[in-house]
Amino acid sequence: MSYKKAPTNQSKLSRIIQYAPDIKTFYFIDGKHRSSEYEKFVRELTLITISGKNLHDDAPDACAMLVDFITGGIKTVTVAKRPF
Repeated sequence: MSYKKAPTNQSKLSRIIQYAPDIKTFYFIDGKHRSSEYEKFVRELTLITISGKNLHDDAPDACAMLVDFITGGIKTVTVAKRPF
């Protein structure tokens, strides 16, 4: 069985750019109280560039998807039985 990646309605970078002002209002743990994993997350979040490729863009994308979820961007899907 082959698997295909589901298409997204919006590219990662455009979603990150769209929600960047909202992400900037988030509160993050201060440097003294961060775990190493959290520190890597924050570093990845703050080092994204708009021009060029980003090897590590999962942190800003996760924050953008969180904003999308909080603001009601997630839609529900209902399954219907075929009439024929």
